[in-house]
Amino acid sequence: MTAKTAVARVLPSAVLKLVGTSYETENQACAEGIANEIDAGATQIWILLEEGQLSIIGNGHGMIPEMLAADSQRLSAFFADVEGGKVQRDFRLADIIAPDSPSRKSLEWMMGCIALSAKRGQDGKEGMLGIGATAYYQYGDSARVITKPHPRLAQAYWGSSTPLGNVFHLDPPSKADLEAFDASYHIDFHDGDLLDPWGRPLPHGTRIDVKSNDLKPGDSDLYRIGPLVSYLKHRFGGHLGRVKLTVVDRANRNAQRARSGEKLHRISAPTYKGIPVLEETGGASGVDFRMRVLFDPNASTKSPHVVHGGSSKFLLTDLPAFREGFWASGKLTGTIEFPRFPNEHQLWNAPKTRLTRSAQRRNWEAAIMAYEGQIARNIEVIQERIRAKRFDDLAADLGRAATGAMAQLEAYQDNLISRVGVAGTPGRKHKRRHLKLDVSAVVFSEHHTSVRNVEIELIRGAASERKLTGITGKVGFGKMPPGHYVIRISRLPRGVTLGEGPREIEFTIDDQTVRGFGAIFRVVTGEERPEPAPRIQGIKVEFTPLSDPGTPWESMLDSGRIIVNSMHTSLVDAWDAGDWPTIHALVAEYASAAIAMHVIRGETEYIMIQKSLLFEVILKSLMATAQTRRRSRKRKR
Repeated sequence: MTAKTAVARVLPSAVLKLVGTSYETENQACAEGIANEIDAGATQIWILLEEGQLSIIGNGHGMIPEMLAADSQRLSAFFADVEGGKVQRDFRLADIIAPDSPSRKSLEWMMGCIALSAKRGQDGKEGMLGIGATAYYQYGDSARVITKPHPRLAQAYWGSSTPLGNVFHLDPPSKADLEAFDASYHIDFHDGDLLDPWGRPLPHGTRIDVKSNDLKPGDSDLYRIGPLVSYLKHRFGGHLGRVKLTVVDRANRNAQRARSGEKLHRISAPTYKGIPVLEETGGASGVDFRMRVLFDPNASTKSPHVVHGGSSKFLLTDLPAFREGFWASGKLTGTIEFPRFPNEHQLWNAPKTRLTRSAQRRNWEAAIMAYEGQIARNIEVIQERIRAKRFDDLAADLGRAATGAMAQLEAYQDNLISRVGVAGTPGRKHKRRHLKLDVSAVVFSEHHTSVRNVEIELIRGAASERKLTGITGKVGFGKMPPGHYVIRISRLPRGVTLGEGPREIEFTIDDQTVRGFGAIFRVVTGEERPEPAPRIQGIKVEFTPLSDPGTPWESMLDSGRIIVNSMHTSLVDAWDAGDWPTIHALVAEYASAAIAMHVIRGETEYIMIQKSLLFEVILKSLMATAQTRRRSRKRKR
């Protein structure tokens, strides 16, 4: 073989298509070169991202430089017939060059059939237009194809005198050349070996180096690693069991900061998570296709993927027939296969990313729609199970939170005296000019219950202030400045006498007092000891419809239960809207009211005070548990 310069056999009408936007995205255009390496039997493929250059490297069977002489003559005769108008639109490429001919795996053939979509009609092929010599025009300005044929391919071309180890390169026309209708290309021996991204020789395969000043982060979508990896994962998911696909990033800032100056992103097959809704084999135009639809209640932007030949092509909701209803709910995922048909190339656009309008497509869509009733029923059953499970989880969480809150309330009642502020607690010194601390008093009966309407007087020098204790038995005088004070009981209600302890207490506020002063007085009311509420070891919450839909809850705490009306309007509205903060607030309100009424058994004002304290404790516990559950779900994903 000698160096060869020739003109690519591009039909004039195809030139603008080649340099235009044959592909919808740069990712699709890049995938064409990857697809052709997969078709070439590659087991390892690398996408190397460098500033100004993108390379696709694979260890497929490679290519020989030229076509067989007889095949080259037949192709020349075919193009002469094309120019003379003798070629019918439904011509078969296999009638020109046999599919198993080594010529089909040559650089010359690749350039000779740019306009013919060389793989049309070949079943099981990923690529549509050859090695990708046309695809790179979408994202690059020029390219070089370096190839090293597999020994068996080389022997099929050269026969017994096989020059094993030879490497060739192809310089196809640049984008600027094609825009000027200059389709000349050059094939020659390559000075060097075929190398992987780290400079190691490959035994055989092909490498495409695409150059452009726009190939860099911020200018090219191909350098957005997340979207690129996601696209490749779905596009080639069906092949990733036998093919290792890796993105080698040396262009983005994070990669350059790494110790090795690069980051590797190994592409793995996509996983579709959710609850199975339908796993069936349907039929379209007599051809079976597989469906696996899943329901993800936590998702909001998902759709089943349409797969073909093991690769995801697009989302089902990209088709107009599926843009409404539960298909567009964002909660369905999985895969729906578009089957293979004999007239494969007529059913797809050139990059094989969109279905054309056809009878096969209509029949396939109708076959999917026939399952809509079954899918809807299955989703309804799943949602009811999820609802029951979440009610069970919420009941358990609320029971634990309510039990803890009631234990705190009972402990507060048992130790109320010890919880009152103590005077003269040593601590950090205060500057005198800023010192103002709280002064308060609390009055207890002989049964350690609070006593209201006791008049407490605070005296400082000639000034004094009097206040009555409230429902909690406590009275506060606010922040007082430094000085010497006397606090005393100035008047008792009728029937109440002074108990053990002083009637008045003297104290001083100075720079050693850091927590204020709390006086404790004890009196005798003569009342019978109140019957304490029975202690409850644990609270069980049940969600169930009540006979009165307007009743939000019922207390059965004597037996350790709180019944929450699962059909109460406020709770149902919040549940249907997925408003969990409101759901937590509602059930915390119900539980705190039930506990306060059960434990306090006193005046309404005091119950409301304790209810607000219980509500804060229960709601805080529910929110913490909910956050833990969310984190757990994220880790499982």
